[in-house]
Amino acid sequence: MKQCHLIISASFITQEVFAKQLIDCFNLSKIRMKDLLINELRNESKLSDSINEYLKSGKLIPTSLITALLRKKISVIKNDLLIIGYPKTKEQFTTLNDLLSNSGYKISKLWILNFQNVDKQFSISNDREMTKKFIEQAKKSKVIEELVNDSTITSKINIKTINTWDSETMKQKIISMHRI
Repeated sequence: MKQCHLIISASFITQEVFAKQLIDCFNLSKIRMKDLLINELRNESKLSDSINEYLKSGKLIPTSLITALLRKKISVIKNDLLIIGYPKTKEQFTTLNDLLSNSGYKISKLWILNFQNVDKQFSISNDREMTKKFIEQAKKSKVIEELVNDSTITSKINIKTINTWDSETMKQKIISMHRI
């Protein structure tokens, strides 16, 4: 069975930096939800039309459409994979887990990137909206962590700031946590 790593975090910058290290360590194919949606919208298809309708109306894209998009992408991937920024809800996790299982994958690692002292970090710029976003994502991460409910799969990484780690330190941390 092929392996799937998941990264969830409030910071897209941190996800990308961390993802690069995971890809280097484990030779993973990357699926970043934002890129997947953008690429699909460039195509003229029934799926892209449906997604575009939701975006134009300001509504959230339903899990069923996201799952169809993921199914399409996963069907052409031959090696282990990394999904960045997804899932965010119980429904998405359940649907993703079923899709992965039916596609010959299992979730081998859930990487949760948490920022420490969010209130303190953003108090300098007095950015309450950003603080709120990070706190809300931490709650969503907790929900996904509880759904996975497997300490051998889940690894939490606490980050002081976005620029805390250099690449080599991050790579060593990933390797050591993957063995646990």
